[in-house]
Amino acid sequence: MATAVEKKLNEGDGYIKQADKLVTKSLTRWKADWDSAVGLYEKAAVCFKGAKAQLKAKEAYKKAATGFKHIDIPFSVAKNLEAAAMCAKELKEPEETVFLFEEAAGFYRQHQNPEKASEMYIRAAKVAEEYDADKCAQLAVQACDTLEEDGKEKFSGQTFKDAIGLLLKANKMDLVVDLLKRQAAIYDRNANPHDLHKTYLCLVIMYLHLGDAVAADRAFQDGVSASPQLGTSVEGRTASDLITCYEKMDPDLLKKAQAQQCLTFIDNGIAKLALKLRISGGLHTASTTPLSPQKAALLTPTPTVTPAVAPTVTPIVTPSPAPQNSAQEPIVEEEDDPNSIL
Repeated sequence: MATAVEKKLNEGDGYIKQADKLVTKSLTRWKADWDSAVGLYEKAAVCFKGAKAQLKAKEAYKKAATGFKHIDIPFSVAKNLEAAAMCAKELKEPEETVFLFEEAAGFYRQHQNPEKASEMYIRAAKVAEEYDADKCAQLAVQACDTLEEDGKEKFSGQTFKDAIGLLLKANKMDLVVDLLKRQAAIYDRNANPHDLHKTYLCLVIMYLHLGDAVAADRAFQDGVSASPQLGTSVEGRTASDLITCYEKMDPDLLKKAQAQQCLTFIDNGIAKLALKLRISGGLHTASTTPLSPQKAALLTPTPTVTPAVAPTVTPIVTPSPAPQNSAQEPIVEEEDDPNSIL
Protein backbone atom coordinates (compact mmCIF):
# COMPACT_ATOMS: atom_id res chain seq x y z
CA MET A 1 0.00 0.00 0.00
CA ALA A 2 1.38 3.38 -1.06
CA THR A 3 2.18 5.87 1.66
CA ALA A 4 0.76 9.40 1.73
CA VAL A 5 4.06 10.79 0.45
CA GLU A 6 4.13 8.32 -2.46
CA LYS A 7 0.56 9.24 -3.36
CA LYS A 8 1.49 12.92 -3.44
CA LEU A 9 4.50 12.22 -5.61
CA ASN A 10 2.47 10.07 -8.03
CA GLU A 11 -0.23 12.71 -8.19
CA GLY A 12 2.31 15.39 -8.94
CA ASP A 13 3.98 13.29 -11.62
CA GLY A 14 0.58 12.78 -13.23
CA TYR A 15 -0.05 16.52 -13.42
CA ILE A 16 3.37 17.11 -14.94
CA LYS A 17 2.75 14.44 -17.56
CA GLN A 18 -0.58 16.01 -18.55
CA ALA A 19 0.87 19.52 -18.69
CA ASP A 20 3.90 18.49 -20.74
CA LYS A 21 1.59 16.79 -23.23
CA LEU A 22 -0.47 19.98 -23.59
CA VAL A 23 2.54 22.13 -24.48
CA THR A 24 4.15 19.60 -26.85
CA LYS A 25 3.31 20.16 -30.49
CA SER A 26 2.16 17.14 -32.51
CA LEU A 27 0.26 16.25 -35.66
CA THR A 28 -2.98 16.91 -33.83
CA ARG A 29 -1.77 19.89 -31.76
CA TRP A 30 -0.07 22.64 -33.72
CA LYS A 31 0.03 25.14 -30.86
CA ALA A 32 1.06 24.71 -27.25
CA ASP A 33 -1.86 25.06 -24.85
CA TRP A 34 -0.13 27.06 -22.12
CA ASP A 35 -3.42 28.33 -20.70
CA SER A 36 -4.38 24.80 -19.66
CA ALA A 37 -0.89 23.68 -18.74
CA VAL A 38 0.00 26.36 -16.19
CA GLY A 39 -2.67 25.27 -13.75
CA LEU A 40 -1.49 21.67 -13.92
CA TYR A 41 2.12 22.69 -13.28
CA GLU A 42 1.03 24.65 -10.21
CA LYS A 43 -0.98 21.69 -8.91
CA ALA A 44 2.05 19.45 -9.39
CA ALA A 45 4.24 21.88 -7.46
CA VAL A 46 1.82 21.86 -4.53
CA CYS A 47 1.84 18.05 -4.49
CA PHE A 48 5.64 17.93 -4.52
CA LYS A 49 5.85 20.52 -1.75
CA GLY A 50 3.50 18.41 0.36
CA ALA A 51 5.74 15.42 -0.20
CA LYS A 52 8.85 17.46 0.79
CA ALA A 53 10.26 16.90 -2.70
CA GLN A 54 11.80 20.34 -3.01
CA LEU A 55 13.72 19.64 -6.22
CA LYS A 56 10.63 18.45 -8.09
CA ALA A 57 8.61 21.35 -6.66
CA LYS A 58 11.21 23.84 -7.85
CA GLU A 59 11.14 22.47 -11.40
CA ALA A 60 7.32 22.49 -11.44
CA TYR A 61 7.20 26.12 -10.32
CA LYS A 62 9.75 27.07 -12.99
CA LYS A 63 7.63 25.36 -15.66
CA ALA A 64 4.55 27.21 -14.43
CA ALA A 65 6.49 30.49 -14.61
CA THR A 66 7.51 29.72 -18.19
CA GLY A 67 3.87 29.06 -19.08
CA PHE A 68 2.73 32.39 -17.61
CA LYS A 69 5.45 34.14 -19.61
CA HIS A 70 3.92 32.70 -22.78
CA ILE A 71 0.46 33.99 -21.90
CA ASP A 72 1.86 37.31 -20.60
CA ILE A 73 0.77 37.40 -16.97
CA PRO A 74 3.76 39.03 -15.16
CA PHE A 75 2.32 38.72 -11.65
CA SER A 76 1.87 34.94 -11.94
CA VAL A 77 5.34 34.61 -13.45
CA ALA A 78 6.81 36.47 -10.47
CA LYS A 79 4.80 34.49 -7.93
CA ASN A 80 5.98 31.13 -9.31
CA LEU A 81 9.59 32.30 -9.62
CA GLU A 82 9.47 33.43 -5.99
CA ALA A 83 8.13 30.00 -4.96
CA ALA A 84 10.89 28.31 -6.98
CA ALA A 85 13.48 30.51 -5.24
CA MET A 86 12.22 29.38 -1.87
CA CYS A 87 12.60 25.75 -2.92
CA ALA A 88 16.15 26.46 -4.12
CA LYS A 89 16.90 28.04 -0.76
CA GLU A 90 15.68 24.91 1.02
CA LEU A 91 17.95 22.89 -1.24
CA LYS A 92 20.88 25.13 -0.23
CA GLU A 93 21.48 26.39 -3.76
CA PRO A 94 22.36 30.02 -3.05
CA GLU A 95 23.32 31.11 -6.56
CA GLU A 96 20.13 29.78 -8.15
CA THR A 97 18.12 31.23 -5.27
CA VAL A 98 19.55 34.68 -5.98
CA PHE A 99 18.94 34.30 -9.72
CA LEU A 100 15.28 33.30 -9.22
CA PHE A 101 14.61 36.10 -6.72
CA GLU A 102 16.12 38.59 -9.17
CA GLU A 103 13.94 37.29 -12.00
CA ALA A 104 10.88 37.49 -9.77
CA ALA A 105 11.75 41.11 -8.91
CA GLY A 106 11.82 42.03 -12.59
CA PHE A 107 8.36 40.60 -13.23
CA TYR A 108 6.87 42.17 -10.07
CA ARG A 109 8.17 45.46 -11.40
CA GLN A 110 6.51 44.80 -14.77
CA HIS A 111 3.29 44.27 -12.82
CA GLN A 112 3.70 47.78 -11.33
CA ASN A 113 4.50 46.43 -7.88
CA PRO A 114 7.84 48.06 -6.95
CA GLU A 115 7.39 47.30 -3.24
CA LYS A 116 7.30 43.57 -3.91
CA ALA A 117 10.17 43.88 -6.39
CA SER A 118 12.24 45.68 -3.77
CA GLU A 119 11.47 42.93 -1.28
CA MET A 120 12.78 40.33 -3.76
CA TYR A 121 16.04 42.23 -4.18
CA ILE A 122 16.55 42.41 -0.42
CA ARG A 123 15.84 38.69 -0.03
CA ALA A 124 18.29 37.95 -2.82
CA ALA A 125 20.90 40.18 -1.18
CA LYS A 126 20.54 38.31 2.13
CA VAL A 127 21.29 35.04 0.34
CA ALA A 128 24.15 36.54 -1.71
CA GLU A 129 25.70 37.79 1.54
CA GLU A 130 26.77 34.20 2.21
CA TYR A 131 29.05 33.92 -0.83
CA ASP A 132 29.50 37.24 -2.67
CA ALA A 133 29.76 40.59 -0.85
CA ASP A 134 29.80 42.58 -4.11
CA LYS A 135 26.65 40.89 -5.39
CA CYS A 136 25.00 41.47 -2.03
CA ALA A 137 25.84 45.18 -2.18
CA GLN A 138 24.60 45.51 -5.76
CA LEU A 139 21.24 43.91 -4.90
CA ALA A 140 20.82 45.98 -1.73
CA VAL A 141 21.34 49.23 -3.64
CA GLN A 142 19.04 48.01 -6.43
CA ALA A 143 16.26 47.49 -3.89
CA CYS A 144 16.47 51.17 -2.93
CA ASP A 145 16.79 52.29 -6.56
CA THR A 146 13.58 50.45 -7.44
CA LEU A 147 11.44 52.35 -4.94
CA GLU A 148 12.97 55.72 -5.81
CA GLU A 149 12.68 55.24 -9.56
CA ASP A 150 9.09 53.97 -9.38
CA GLY A 151 7.83 56.82 -7.22
CA LYS A 152 7.51 54.89 -3.96
CA GLU A 153 10.29 56.59 -2.02
CA LYS A 154 7.85 57.64 0.70
CA PHE A 155 7.56 53.99 1.73
CA SER A 156 11.25 53.17 1.42
CA GLY A 157 12.29 53.53 5.07
CA GLN A 158 12.43 49.82 5.90
CA THR A 159 14.09 48.96 2.59
CA PHE A 160 16.86 51.51 3.18
CA LYS A 161 17.29 50.20 6.72
CA ASP A 162 17.65 46.61 5.47
CA ALA A 163 20.02 47.67 2.69
CA ILE A 164 22.24 49.68 5.05
CA GLY A 165 22.42 46.73 7.43
CA LEU A 166 23.54 44.44 4.61
CA LEU A 167 26.12 46.94 3.37
CA LEU A 168 27.57 47.32 6.86
CA LYS A 169 28.01 43.54 7.10
CA ALA A 170 29.61 43.52 3.65
CA ASN A 171 31.97 46.31 4.80
CA LYS A 172 30.83 48.62 1.99
CA MET A 173 31.13 51.80 4.07
CA ASP A 174 31.18 54.24 1.14
CA LEU A 175 27.88 52.79 -0.11
CA VAL A 176 26.42 53.13 3.39
CA VAL A 177 27.29 56.84 3.36
CA ASP A 178 25.75 57.22 -0.09
CA LEU A 179 22.48 55.54 0.97
CA LEU A 180 22.30 57.66 4.11
CA LYS A 181 22.61 60.82 2.01
CA ARG A 182 19.85 59.61 -0.31
CA GLN A 183 17.67 58.69 2.64
CA ALA A 184 18.19 62.13 4.20
CA ALA A 185 17.09 63.75 0.94
CA ILE A 186 13.95 61.59 0.89
CA TYR A 187 13.05 62.52 4.47
CA ASP A 188 13.66 66.17 3.64
CA ARG A 189 11.40 66.03 0.56
CA ASN A 190 8.68 64.28 2.53
CA ALA A 191 8.85 66.59 5.57
CA ASN A 192 9.92 63.95 8.08
CA PRO A 193 12.21 65.86 10.49
CA HIS A 194 12.35 63.14 13.16
CA ASP A 195 13.85 60.52 10.85
CA LEU A 196 15.90 63.21 9.10
CA HIS A 197 17.66 64.06 12.38
CA LYS A 198 18.46 60.40 13.05
CA THR A 199 19.84 60.02 9.53
CA TYR A 200 22.20 62.99 9.92
CA LEU A 201 23.40 61.60 13.25
CA CYS A 202 24.15 58.32 11.42
CA LEU A 203 26.06 60.24 8.75
CA VAL A 204 28.21 61.99 11.36
CA ILE A 205 29.00 58.64 13.01
CA MET A 206 29.91 57.06 9.66
CA TYR A 207 32.30 59.87 8.75
CA LEU A 208 33.97 59.72 12.16
CA HIS A 209 34.30 55.96 11.81
CA LEU A 210 36.02 56.57 8.47
CA GLY A 211 38.36 59.04 10.19
CA ASP A 212 37.06 62.20 8.49
CA ALA A 213 36.05 64.75 11.14
CA VAL A 214 35.92 67.52 8.50
CA ALA A 215 33.29 65.63 6.47
CA ALA A 216 31.39 64.87 9.69
CA ASP A 217 31.20 68.57 10.53
CA ARG A 218 30.15 69.38 6.96
CA ALA A 219 27.36 66.79 7.19
CA PHE A 220 26.20 68.33 10.46
CA GLN A 221 26.07 71.79 8.85
CA ASP A 222 24.10 70.37 5.91
CA GLY A 223 21.65 68.86 8.38
CA VAL A 224 21.13 72.15 10.19
CA SER A 225 20.60 73.88 6.84
CA ALA A 226 17.99 71.29 5.83
CA SER A 227 16.29 71.30 9.25
CA PRO A 228 17.17 74.08 11.72
CA GLN A 229 15.47 72.04 14.46
CA LEU A 230 18.37 69.59 14.26
CA GLY A 231 20.44 72.06 16.27
CA THR A 232 18.19 71.76 19.34
CA SER A 233 17.33 68.06 18.99
CA VAL A 234 19.01 65.37 21.08
CA GLU A 235 20.35 63.85 17.85
CA GLY A 236 21.89 67.18 16.88
CA ARG A 237 23.52 67.70 20.26
CA THR A 238 24.90 64.18 20.22
CA ALA A 239 26.29 64.68 16.72
CA SER A 240 27.81 68.00 17.79
CA ASP A 241 29.46 66.44 20.83
CA LEU A 242 30.88 63.59 18.75
CA ILE A 243 32.46 66.02 16.31
CA THR A 244 33.81 68.21 19.10
CA CYS A 245 35.45 65.17 20.71
CA TYR A 246 37.76 64.87 17.74
CA GLU A 247 38.34 68.57 17.25
CA LYS A 248 39.24 69.04 20.92
CA MET A 249 40.66 65.53 21.53
CA ASP A 250 38.31 65.17 24.50
CA PRO A 251 37.77 61.51 25.53
CA ASP A 252 35.45 62.48 28.39
CA LEU A 253 33.05 64.22 26.02
CA LEU A 254 33.21 61.16 23.76
CA LYS A 255 32.09 58.90 26.61
CA LYS A 256 29.25 61.30 27.37
CA ALA A 257 28.09 61.30 23.75
CA GLN A 258 28.30 57.51 23.52
CA ALA A 259 26.01 57.23 26.55
CA GLN A 260 23.18 59.16 24.88
CA GLN A 261 19.94 57.15 24.66
CA CYS A 262 19.24 58.37 21.12
CA LEU A 263 21.94 55.99 19.86
CA THR A 264 19.61 53.10 20.72
CA PHE A 265 17.04 54.40 18.22
CA ILE A 266 19.24 54.48 15.15
CA ASP A 267 20.41 51.60 12.95
CA ASN A 268 21.89 48.94 15.21
CA GLY A 269 25.01 48.47 13.09
CA ILE A 270 25.78 52.20 13.07
CA ALA A 271 25.10 52.45 16.80
CA LYS A 272 27.74 49.75 17.35
CA LEU A 273 30.22 51.77 15.30
CA ALA A 274 29.47 54.81 17.48
CA LEU A 275 30.31 52.84 20.61
CA LYS A 276 33.59 51.69 19.04
CA LEU A 277 34.79 55.23 18.31
CA ARG A 278 38.07 56.07 20.00
CA ILE A 279 40.20 59.17 20.06
CA SER A 280 43.58 57.94 18.93
CA GLY A 281 46.13 59.51 16.67
CA GLY A 282 46.65 56.15 15.00
CA LEU A 283 43.02 55.84 13.99
CA HIS A 284 41.54 59.33 13.79
CA THR A 285 43.08 62.72 13.36
CA ALA A 286 41.40 65.65 15.04
CA SER A 287 40.43 68.40 12.63
CA THR A 288 41.99 71.81 12.88
CA THR A 289 39.06 73.35 11.01
CA PRO A 290 37.31 76.08 13.06
CA LEU A 291 33.95 75.09 14.54
CA SER A 292 30.91 75.96 12.46
CA PRO A 293 28.72 78.75 13.87
CA GLN A 294 25.77 76.35 14.28
CA LYS A 295 27.80 73.85 16.25
CA ALA A 296 29.79 76.36 18.23
CA ALA A 297 26.55 77.51 19.86
CA LEU A 298 25.77 73.94 20.91
CA LEU A 299 28.99 73.00 22.67
CA THR A 300 28.05 71.31 25.89
CA PRO A 301 29.55 72.02 28.32
CA THR A 302 30.97 75.43 27.53
CA PRO A 303 34.73 75.00 27.32
CA THR A 304 36.74 76.65 30.09
CA VAL A 305 38.97 79.37 28.75
CA THR A 306 42.34 79.48 30.45
CA PRO A 307 43.52 83.08 30.70
CA ALA A 308 46.62 83.79 28.72
CA VAL A 309 49.73 84.20 30.82
CA ALA A 310 51.95 87.06 29.78
CA PRO A 311 55.43 85.85 28.98
CA THR A 312 58.08 86.70 31.56
CA VAL A 313 60.49 89.21 30.15
CA THR A 314 63.98 89.04 31.56
CA PRO A 315 65.40 92.58 31.76
CA ILE A 316 68.57 93.08 29.83
CA VAL A 317 71.23 94.58 32.08
CA THR A 318 73.78 96.63 30.24
CA PRO A 319 77.12 96.48 32.03
CA SER A 320 78.47 99.84 33.20
CA PRO A 321 81.69 100.98 31.51
CA ALA A 322 84.85 100.48 33.48
CA PRO A 323 85.96 103.65 35.29
CA GLN A 324 88.72 105.49 33.50
CA ASN A 325 92.07 106.23 35.30
CA SER A 326 92.19 109.72 36.78
CA ALA A 327 94.62 112.17 35.22
CA GLN A 328 96.03 112.99 38.61
CA GLU A 329 98.77 110.69 39.72
CA PRO A 330 98.91 109.96 43.42
CA ILE A 331 101.20 112.42 45.24
CA VAL A 332 104.14 110.80 46.82
CA GLU A 333 105.79 112.97 49.45
CA GLU A 334 109.57 112.91 49.25
CA GLU A 335 111.52 112.74 52.48
CA ASP A 336 114.05 115.50 53.17
CA ASP A 337 117.55 114.44 52.30
CA PRO A 338 119.84 115.46 55.11
CA ASN A 339 122.67 115.82 52.62
CA SER A 340 120.81 118.14 50.43
CA ILE A 341 122.00 121.71 50.35
CA LEU A 342 119.21 124.22 50.67
